[in-house]
Amino acid sequence: MSNNTIFTAVYSVMLLELSMAASISMFSVPSSAKLSSSSSFSSSAEAKALLNSGWWGNFSPIYHCNLGGIACNNAGSVIRMEARYYYYLYNENLADMNWSSLPNLEYLDLSHSNITGGIPVEIGTLSKLTHLDLSYNYHLEGVLPTTLGNLTQLVHLDLSKTDIGGPIPSTIGNLSALAHLSLNSTNLGGSIPPEIGNLKTLVEMDLSFSNIRGSIPSSIGHLSNLANLYLHSNQLNGPIPSSIGHLSNLANLYLHSNQLNGPIPSSIGHLSNLADLNLHSNQLNGPIPSSIGHLSYLTDLYLHSNQLTGHIPTSICKLKNLKYLNLSENLLSGHLPKQIGDSAV
Repeated sequence: MSNNTIFTAVYSVMLLELSMAASISMFSVPSSAKLSSSSSFSSSAEAKALLNSGWWGNFSPIYHCNLGGIACNNAGSVIRMEARYYYYLYNENLADMNWSSLPNLEYLDLSHSNITGGIPVEIGTLSKLTHLDLSYNYHLEGVLPTTLGNLTQLVHLDLSKTDIGGPIPSTIGNLSALAHLSLNSTNLGGSIPPEIGNLKTLVEMDLSFSNIRGSIPSSIGHLSNLANLYLHSNQLNGPIPSSIGHLSNLANLYLHSNQLNGPIPSSIGHLSNLADLNLHSNQLNGPIPSSIGHLSYLTDLYLHSNQLTGHIPTSICKLKNLKYLNLSENLLSGHLPKQIGDSAV
């Protein structure tokens, strides 16, 4: 066989391979097209969920990102839903939304929207949620689902001023990123679960006016970043745990209007940033600890309507920033230190 013949044969094989590769390329689906298709399907499912809820009436699914209170990312996936200031839900039910079809939702604020029903367990599928506010919906009822514990990226949780009942689930201890927890003015009942001590990033906790019973768990002393603690106006009993002295960043401590008993722990003097201390209207007994004089930033001290005994410690005169002091309706004896009148009323 001549060299020309060999060259011609090789050249023909190369042409055939190139032709076959081109044919395969024409009929294969590019990866970008696959991503686009997947994105389109996800977008369609989200649009369908919004449409089927009936909250916005009828609309073209291709324009779901333009709905009032809805914000999408660049891929057209819903990341924000906000009722307040955008639309009013007029007794719509929270369960009407297919929450599992909104996997990228990060911000959900339906406060002041007159929404009804209970919190569906499917809310726990929103794994990217950082903000959940359902407050000021007076007809929102049912119990707190344990699936709330799946929202491990949650930073803000506000369910205050609702008719939510049932105990606080222990799974709330899974919310390791939580900074703000407000469950005040609800019908929770039950006790504070000890798992609450797992919320190490918590800055504010408000469980007031929620019919909570039982004792304050000692694990509350693990909340080292806590600045505001409101547990007042409940049915809490038992002693104030000495571990509360570990909350060195605490500025406001409201434990009044409960059934707390036992002495005020001396460890309360470790709360070096405390400005407002409300322990009144309980059944606290024993003396006022002298360590209370270490609270140099204290401006408000309310210990009235308890069963405190003994003398008023002179260390209280060290509270140079004190503006309001009420020790009335106790069993205290002795004289009021003269220096107190120089800085408090």
